[in-house]
Amino acid sequence: MDKGIFFLIKFGESEFMEKLHHEGEMLLQQLKMFRKPIYNTQRRDIYEGFTHIVQRNLPSITINNNVIKNHYTPIIFNTRLDNPYIYCMCAITHTHFSRDNKPLIDNACFELGDTAVIIKNTFLFLDKIKNYCNQNKYQIDSGHIKYIDFNKHHGKLSLFTKSKDYEHQSEYRLTVKTHSSQNTSLKIKLGNLAKEGHSIICKSYEIEKQLRQFFSYTAH
Repeated sequence: MDKGIFFLIKFGESEFMEKLHHEGEMLLQQLKMFRKPIYNTQRRDIYEGFTHIVQRNLPSITINNNVIKNHYTPIIFNTRLDNPYIYCMCAITHTHFSRDNKPLIDNACFELGDTAVIIKNTFLFLDKIKNYCNQNKYQIDSGHIKYIDFNKHHGKLSLFTKSKDYEHQSEYRLTVKTHSSQNTSLKIKLGNLAKEGHSIICKSYEIEKQLRQFFSYTAH
């Protein structure tokens, strides 16, 4: 589990964010679900979980009557047999606060939901999840997403790599494997996060103010 995170933020619809805040209920979806068109452009990734990129060299290609020589085009393919549950959050680290006059959260993230839950005590929160998974004999992994240029990368992809098109989300991801993958979703309940002081809830458009206020308070 990563200790170098100031805050974790989950965006979603108010109904589900209230459950996360007051009951610690997390709803994980299977990886391949996020390839489907039921999600908007911020949640959907048609290459979610793909395993390889091969850069194919074309001797020449014509675009708008212009001949481009030695053109590389990626072939992205998938050999993954597993379909783990994933849970995605935005991670705020020290690099966010070192960017002068730049928003901590990109406005595009508001499309992930109208409500946000801010996890203040990230270490204890992640530790709770780890303990829950261990008790249920689930296999868990977590980490920051590494964003890559699909037009340049050549080689393997992992559960923790995505296109740089999503870099603004600053994603921190949990992957969970259970004994059975018959259900497309998995619920984890950690208990009342609000009562324990682990989280606060707000409208998505208020999150910048909330984060800066809390960081200013803890910095003094």
